[in-house]
Amino acid sequence: MKIRIVRSFTAIALALVLSVAVASGASPSGLHGVVLIDPAYPVCKVGVPCTRPAKNVWLVFLRHGHTARIRTGDDGRYRITMPAGTYTVTSPNHLAGRGLTPWRVAVRAGVYRRVAFRLDVGIR
Repeated sequence: MKIRIVRSFTAIALALVLSVAVASGASPSGLHGVVLIDPAYPVCKVGVPCTRPAKNVWLVFLRHGHTARIRTGDDGRYRITMPAGTYTVTSPNHLAGRGLTPWRVAVRAGVYRRVAFRLDVGIR
C-alpha cells in the first residue's frame, strides 16, 4: 500500500511541476548554431570550401533597448538563451566587408532555433 501511495504522490507532484512550467511559459528559448567567415580566403578553389569557423566572435542581439551577447567558441559555434521576439544582430568587432547575415532573427517561445550566420570580413 505504501509503495502505491508514494508512486501516486510522485506522479501527481511531477504533473503539477510540469503544468506550472508550461502555464508560466518557463520553457527556455534561444538560438544556437555556427558563425562562418565567408569568404574566408582571397581566392577560392573549386571543390574546396571557401568558409571557415569564425572563432571568438561576439554576436550582439538587440531588442527594445535590451542587449544580449554571446561569443563563439573556437569551432565558431554559439548557444544563447533569450526571450521570444525579433532581434537585430551585429558583430561589433568586424565592421569591414558586408558584415553579418542574417542581421535580423526571430526567437520562438520554448524553442532553441538553429541559425547559421555568415560573416563577410572584407577579405576581397
